Amino acid sequence: MKTNISNYIPLFFLVFFCMQAFPQQFFVKTYTIENGLPTRNINDACQDEEGYMWFATNYGISKYDGFKFENFDTKNGLPNQIYKKLLLDEKGTLWAMPNKKLDTIIYLKNNTWNKINPPETIPSQNFLNNSFDVIYRYNQPVICIGSYDGFHIYENGKWTHFAISEKQAQNYVYTVVANNQKFYLSTRIGICVFDGNNIDWSLNNLIKPNGLDIIAINFENRNTPDEKMWVLSEKRLGYIQHGNFKLVTDKFQLPHPLIYYYTYVNSDKSGNVFFGNIWAKYYIPAHSDLPVPLMFENGFSSNGATSVFIDREQNIWFTDTRGINKINNLRIINYFKKNGMLEDEVTAIAEMNTGGIALGHNNGFSVLKNNKFRVIEFQDLKYSTRRVADMLKDKP
Repeated sequence: MKTNISNYIPLFFLVFFCMQAFPQQFFVKTYTIENGLPTRNINDACQDEEGYMWFATNYGISKYDGFKFENFDTKNGLPNQIYKKLLLDEKGTLWAMPNKKLDTIIYLKNNTWNKINPPETIPSQNFLNNSFDVIYRYNQPVICIGSYDGFHIYENGKWTHFAISEKQAQNYVYTVVANNQKFYLSTRIGICVFDGNNIDWSLNNLIKPNGLDIIAINFENRNTPDEKMWVLSEKRLGYIQHGNFKLVTDKFQLPHPLIYYYTYVNSDKSGNVFFGNIWAKYYIPAHSDLPVPLMFENGFSSNGATSVFIDREQNIWFTDTRGINKINNLRIINYFKKNGMLEDEVTAIAEMNTGGIALGHNNGFSVLKNNKFRVIEFQDLKYSTRRVADMLKDKP
């Protein structure tokens, strides 16, 4: 009579199992100076209408065609400054925001780099910029920049400054996102909406029970009945939809950087949400409330990132101070002995009735369930070769 080895797995579990939690390993492609970047300090990413990827760096702007990088700097007429943010506007124009208020915004139109002079202010007020976005009124660009000093609007060739608080510590804008001809700003005192004339704080009524220090926002399903605005704080992630706020998870805590506060939240077409800051990053799988770390131990260059961008092919690009990381597919994950398996070599595999995956090796079993490995090592067997040749799942 043939003996089914899966019948003995529960017994092995009771006698031999030791459980350890090990990090997932993702397929991460890394781009650095060796691949053609001008620096390892990459601050933001976007994609143009032709599919090229663009990156804001500390040493200029870089363009990637899928094979090589083309770098633009002072030799191409760009000001010598740090570029912190990039975006492609509704007309297909590429914009780049500098790191400091008194530096120069540039934009690429008809293959020519153009400049917009910065606001006129005294040098001692050269605050750091955090975020920006662009809309059009009467076919002319309107720019909103959020900074350590409220926000600035550029319209009809001039800059106007707006304070959101009389207290300097609260006059802080993390993120600017344009939607439906309005600018949405995440700040230390909540979310405000600027329509060109008035500042509206009414969204604070929805998010106030969960805290008003909102470090990032972004929109999903724009201009559809299912449009939602993702709302991120240092310890909560949720969204506003149909006039209500829904908390998705509070099972994380982002470290608080003292300077250079890069923050981000974005979602892909599968419902996964990516978020974090310069010290830590995570993603929430669709229909889950458990953040999955995307850090150094998971195969990335750094624990945090300066931005996350999802291209039209649904590749996920993270920029950071060590280059660029790209994930092609979240569904494919590598596991090795260092992640908790008994051995790197897998000789057999079977799905268990309990929902786990049993992996056979030369000298025992590994079982993966809920992203945790349990191992069974064969003991006191007569032969040195104890390979698991095959396994199958028995009926419950």
